[in-house]
Amino acid sequence: MSTAVYIGRFQPFHRGHLHVIEEALKDERINKLIVVVGSTNKAITSKNPYTYEQRKAMIEACVDNDKVTVKPSKDYMYPELEKENLWNEHIRELIGSDCKYIVGYEKDNTSYYLKNFPELEYIGVRGYETALDGSILSATNLREDLYENGNPYKDSSDLYYLCEETLSNLTNEYKELKAEAIRFKDYPYKASLNCCCSDNVVINKGKILLIKRKGLIGHGLLALAGGHKDSNETHLQASLRELSEETNISLSKEVLASKLKGSMSFDHPQRNLGVTKPTQAFLFDLTSVDETITVEPKDDALEVMWVDLEELPTMETLFHDDHYDIIQEMLKNFK
Repeated sequence: MSTAVYIGRFQPFHRGHLHVIEEALKDERINKLIVVVGSTNKAITSKNPYTYEQRKAMIEACVDNDKVTVKPSKDYMYPELEKENLWNEHIRELIGSDCKYIVGYEKDNTSYYLKNFPELEYIGVRGYETALDGSILSATNLREDLYENGNPYKDSSDLYYLCEETLSNLTNEYKELKAEAIRFKDYPYKASLNCCCSDNVVINKGKILLIKRKGLIGHGLLALAGGHKDSNETHLQASLRELSEETNISLSKEVLASKLKGSMSFDHPQRNLGVTKPTQAFLFDLTSVDETITVEPKDDALEVMWVDLEELPTMETLFHDDHYDIIQEMLKNFK
């Protein structure tokens, strides 16, 4: 008998996930199961409403913990040509050489990872059908029901409980994303529209300039100053405009442009919760600027702050979307 692995985000963990675990442990070849919980390095959003600790507790409350071990895994979005191998090797390190099987349900194209490990024998499990209409139970539908119909978990001791402030913010984000999808539906034809953005990685004497987002999407999360590019400007012009609008930085655009060290494009197809919006990021190093630099929050920024670069690894789950990943890539390539 050997060990198997079951990988998922479990946002939230539900009866269908438990069904896969139960079916796996019925297999006479398997006596241990490692449940790998994904996206543990991502911020709380309407797509990821529960922390790793909450999801771990959900799973452990339903299984035989002598047979099932829960482990966290992180997402890799960049660098583009290496991210898949980075994630694959990360999973291999988590499960160890004793793992011989991978179990799961091939739901859709997001289940591609089940084929990423040729050394593991794949054991497929049929999706769990609901009693109401026979459809396959889905965490996506459960999240939609949560945001459409309100919080059924009123007791803070319930594993699925979300505090009212968190639920309100996530519901607002969900509704804004839904409205955005309708606004851009089939314009000018399906999946053709890619809004373009610019973002700013501004460093100064070991610190980086960050904002807290004011809008409904990613409300209160840390982010780079940036935003949408207007049709009559370049990405660099948009970058400098957004930096001024959101941080009211005291340096002129000319001085900022003179401190430009490099730029990169970030276009992961899942980098936005709603409409895909590739961004061009620019790194400005202000270390050589002698004058005092002042900033204050404006426009889409609730707060603006200088944060020690050394502190960033402890703050990864506080960042909006892929902004933490962008920072790491930009610093690696241009600092």
